[in-house]
Amino acid sequence: MEWRIITTLYREMTYKRLKANPQFSADWNKFMKAFKRGGSLKRALLTQSALFTVLGLILFPGVYSVENPAGSAVIYASYCLVPLIMALYRTAVNAQYAVSLGLFEPLISLPIRVGGKYLSVLLLATELPAALFLLAPAVGLAMKLGATAGILGLAWGLVGTLIGHTIGLLIYDRFGKASGGRFAGLKTAFKAVGIIAVMSLFYGLNYLQRYVSSHYEVLRGIFERYSVAYPFSAVTVEKPLLSLALLALYGLVVGAVYISTVRRLWNRISEGTSTERQAGKARISLHSPPVALALKDFRIASRNTSLLTGLLMPVFVIIPSFIGALKSGSEVGVLGFVLAVAWVSSIAVDAVLKIDGRAFEVLHS
Repeated sequence: MEWRIITTLYREMTYKRLKANPQFSADWNKFMKAFKRGGSLKRALLTQSALFTVLGLILFPGVYSVENPAGSAVIYASYCLVPLIMALYRTAVNAQYAVSLGLFEPLISLPIRVGGKYLSVLLLATELPAALFLLAPAVGLAMKLGATAGILGLAWGLVGTLIGHTIGLLIYDRFGKASGGRFAGLKTAFKAVGIIAVMSLFYGLNYLQRYVSSHYEVLRGIFERYSVAYPFSAVTVEKPLLSLALLALYGLVVGAVYISTVRRLWNRISEGTSTERQAGKARISLHSPPVALALKDFRIASRNTSLLTGLLMPVFVIIPSFIGALKSGSEVGVLGFVLAVAWVSSIAVDAVLKIDGRAFEVLHS
């Protein structure tokens, strides 16, 4: 019964997210295809699990190729920060988003306080596949230090996901009530930059892998000295009893904080999300048509996290990658990169034209 409620909430969230996306809402057939494809929680979990498992293969050589087996634990511990960051950010952002959609309003009138639990399970279910990013490195750890070390390493990855999820719930419980107001644009920009930063983790892992592989002997002493703190605690997989004791300690502490936070979440959900409004002077400025259209698009994007992310993506990802491809001197690499950018741009143009079309309808009226 509870799983059916979670799947229903997920379908409702997917439906409302697609309705708010001009790329799908303007085309009913396209909308239904996207909803059938993305409205199944089981399908989404399987897809994400497969994706993160494949992406985790890039971390396997870093753990397995180290000559000293002790260095494998240090490198693996440095990777354990990834699921924590991803779970923290996705929880902090998606919690407020899910509540703002009104998913839990039917539960408010019931004489039970279970909305916080459903919100947490809904978010955690979509975040757990990120822990499989460490599956391939855990296999490499098992091949170097034994099966027990591999299992413990994967357990530390799950603990990192739970820690990030709990901290994200705490952030929502503390700051998740108000939206809009004086700093609304700043909040949207923070979310957009956060999304890009999470995506950039996969770029940073390449550098992290090379750095830790060449300095693991120095880092090993630091990790062991602060092994009580996560993610340094993952280095204890070489000592199974100590690692199990730390896992139990983290389970008790994080579990207690998690249960306490989930119980308070219902008050936050029932309060809803208030919108701050501040009066200001209206100003009308005249610009040339191209500049006016550009300013209009930017103002629309500044109020929408997904659109602002797409606007900032070239600055943070595409342009630096293009410069790197040019510096490499590989004509094939530059050509492949340009073709990839063209393909992505052709998809984005459809959404941009539909946004402009809606704006023109307002102007025509």
